[in-house]
Parts: sequence; structure tokens; C-alpha cells
Amino acid sequence: MKILIILFGSLFLLFVSSCKSDDNGNNTVVIGEKYISEIRTTQYKSDGGQIGYTIKEYENNKPIIETNYSENNNVRYTSVWNYTDDKLEYFAKYQNTGPDLFRDQYIEYDSINRIKSIHLYNWQLVSPARIFFTYNSNNTITKKYVDLGTPQDTTYFTLLLNERGLIYKQGGVDLIYDNDNNVVTEIITYQNEIDTINLTYDHINLPPSGFSVCDDIYGGIQNNSILAEGIQGTMIGPSLLSKFLLKREAMDQQVSNDLRWVWNLDNENYPLIMKRYQDTILRAESEYFFD
Repeated sequence: MKILIILFGSLFLLFVSSCKSDDNGNNTVVIGEKYISEIRTTQYKSDGGQIGYTIKEYENNKPIIETNYSENNNVRYTSVWNYTDDKLEYFAKYQNTGPDLFRDQYIEYDSINRIKSIHLYNWQLVSPARIFFTYNSNNTITKKYVDLGTPQDTTYFTLLLNERGLIYKQGGVDLIYDNDNNVVTEIITYQNEIDTINLTYDHINLPPSGFSVCDDIYGGIQNNSILAEGIQGTMIGPSLLSKFLLKREAMDQQVSNDLRWVWNLDNENYPLIMKRYQDTILRAESEYFFD
């Protein structure tokens, strides 16, 4: 077993997905020649005490349900994913054991599988909304956000695409990619202040062929991930990472908030256990279960 130490910063946990179908009848995710049924993640406080844990279950290459428990085994929330043609169509999150719906959304795609609209319904603290995307001929995407609250309000945003067709800018957020389309720098400009976040990837311990570091739930289109999850922080959960992250550094913050990941891999570089540290403090540990 190899130990791969990875520095990384995010509230997202990095999970696995695959491009190979399940031919053996099991309701599990296929990763190359391996099958994974769930990921169990334990979260910890800064003093070492346990916050709780999550169990995330998979079927046909995609996450289908995740349940978050308190340290006393009480259900905090449950998330569910529903798909059409391997693309996320409906997502819902329920508080406690239900039926308290905390948030849900419905996604529509165009004829070439690009997201064309997102419908936000029961989002606590946020008015219901509809988001529409228009793909322009000048290498831009127009985002129309219609707030359905009282009174209704409509806001327009412009997203810029680079020469490879990837979203790299919206407002005060700029993304810089490497040759494998992984985000290596995020630059955030706000009120004349600039925050630069740099990421470094491992070029030696590469994931196996067909393995995606993050769940691929938007049809394998990276722009879909950014449109659905937002441009800021998109190098984390939504990106279709082809390499393991080694380090995340917020260069302009006076207080360190870097996270360190320790990955236990088998001899084929499939993950077995991941540990996430905030600086030197263990904050989460994930265990992968295979069938």
C-alpha cells in the first residue's frame, strides 16, 4: 500500500466516479476493474472530537444517496441524486429524517448535453429562482438569474471562455488551467483586494485510467460543473480532475487555512483511505468500500 500525501483546501470531499458501465448487475460504481459501493467519511472538530459522519452510496457510476449523522447517530440530513442519460436531472436535500425539504433543484440540458437551465425551488434563506444559460458565438456564456421572490428581479452575468472552450472568468473571479484542464490558480478580486489561490498536482502518482477524482454527475462536461456549482472554488468538487492535488495555498491570506490530505492507495493507485488535515489537525477521514 502506498501513502500519498496531498495538500488540498475545500469543504468538498473528493469522491470517485468511473466511465465504465456496471455489467455484473451490482448496484455499484465501476472504477476500472474495481467496484465501489459507498464512501464513509468521519468529520472531526479542531480539538479532535468527532462532529459526525456521512455514508454516501453509489449506483451505476453515480452517487444516489448520502446520509449525514451526528456523533450520536442521529440523522442530520439526507441528499438524493436522480439522473437521466447519466446526467444529473434532480437533486434534493432533506433535513433530519424528512420530509423537511431543505433544498431541491431541477436541471435541463440542450441537444448537445450543455446545461440550459436550472430551477431552484425550496432553498431555505434563498428565494426560488430560475437560471438560464445562452451560449454565444463570441466565446461567452450569458447567465440570466431570475429571482422569483417578491418583488421579482432579474440579473445578467457574462462568463468568458478560453481558447479551449473552458470557462475562465466571471466578474471578479479568474481561473487559470494547466494543459490537462485542471485549475492551477484562482484569482479573486474584490474591492481592489486580490486573493490568489495556487494549486499543485502530483504528476507521478496518477489516478488509474477511467478514474475521476471527483464525482462526474453532469455528463462529463466540465463547463456544466462550473455552471451548476459556481465558478468560485470550482477546482475542488465540480472539476473533472485528472490528477491528485498536492497542495493548495491561499497566497494573500494572513492566516493559514491550507489543508493537507493523506491518501492510502493500493498498488494500482485506487484510494482506500483519505485523511484531510487543516494545517496539522485531522478534520476528516474517508474510507472506500468495494464489492
